[in-house]
Amino acid sequence: MPMSQENNNEHVKMIAKTIYGLEPILVKELEELGASNIEAQNRVVTFEGDIALLYKANISLRTASRILVPLSTFTIASKDDYYENIRDINWMDLFSNDETFAIDALVNFSRVFDNSMYAGQLAKDAIVDQFRAETGARPSVDTEDPDIQINIHVNKNVITVSLDSSGVPLHKRGYRVELSKAPMNENLAAGLLLIAGYDGNQPLLDPMCGSGTIPIEAAMIALDMAPSLYRKHFAFMYWNNFDEELYESVRDDLKSKVRKELKFPIVGSDKDKYVIDKAKNNAHRVHLKDTIIFERIRFEDQFPPEENGMLICNPPYGERLDIKAIDSLYSMIGDTLKQNFDGYDAYIFSGNLEAVKYVGLKPSMKRKMFNGPIECRFLHYEMYKGSKKRIHE
Repeated sequence: MPMSQENNNEHVKMIAKTIYGLEPILVKELEELGASNIEAQNRVVTFEGDIALLYKANISLRTASRILVPLSTFTIASKDDYYENIRDINWMDLFSNDETFAIDALVNFSRVFDNSMYAGQLAKDAIVDQFRAETGARPSVDTEDPDIQINIHVNKNVITVSLDSSGVPLHKRGYRVELSKAPMNENLAAGLLLIAGYDGNQPLLDPMCGSGTIPIEAAMIALDMAPSLYRKHFAFMYWNNFDEELYESVRDDLKSKVRKELKFPIVGSDKDKYVIDKAKNNAHRVHLKDTIIFERIRFEDQFPPEENGMLICNPPYGERLDIKAIDSLYSMIGDTLKQNFDGYDAYIFSGNLEAVKYVGLKPSMKRKMFNGPIECRFLHYEMYKGSKKRIHE
């Protein structure tokens, strides 16, 4: 069960969900927060901590999408087993009739349930029936904006019931209201920067910045700004055991650690003025408009803001371009890197596995990842003068 207000130091197990390939980065983040018993699995990392860590993790983690707190794990042989076990959880200790709730159920390899929707429906019935039997009333379901979000994972005959402490996914930082055509999730952008080793101690350029996600996440890292510092609502605020005083203390401590200035410039550029305006507006929402340099310029005309820095970009994958055009685009990227970016570590993240060959440089790192359902590669090119030769020359 979740921690009680009477014992804020009580440690419980928690589950942080993430994107495939970011698990090791999330482990490191949790280590830095002081979590214990950390274990990486596929797209999730389990860990333990107290209620202060729960609050801090939701505000601070850059690569997590949700933080779940397991309530109960049990095995079932029938739908009746499932219903009774869920009804046995003391839901009235967790929330009240006045609050709305929703259930997110996922079924894998189950002989009991044919689909996730029915598992969610039966769980809803069990919860409502408990409230009605004890109080004569019941809480309402709100699938759009619930106060309480319940997560149910059915794997074969093992059921895990959890409370979602985050609510709106953590990658939705709140700044990215204005989007470009193919935006990258904020936690993926932060993860790529952390994989690349970005820490603010070098210049950074994104020459295809779109709505500004990579430069904004980079600025947060460089300034030690927690990514959800300005978020106003988390699901745990609606739990009966929410400790507002402790939460404010955790948030104030994180605010006090934010640095005032960058050590090195962060530049986001794009050839489209309309896109650059969107990026500036997004940066403004997290008080970073005057921190990041946004400029309209074509990639092929771009030069480094300073020597010996990092370039990272997410070029188009080719959905709106023909094969010849996309191959030419990637060839131009390789030419520009070779001609203009001596001394730089260049990183390209792309879902077009054929087009990246036209960059024409040998990567020192090639990492399999995903952008939503799209299989991608994250590639590192060391642009040291005279040390790398073109493949296609």
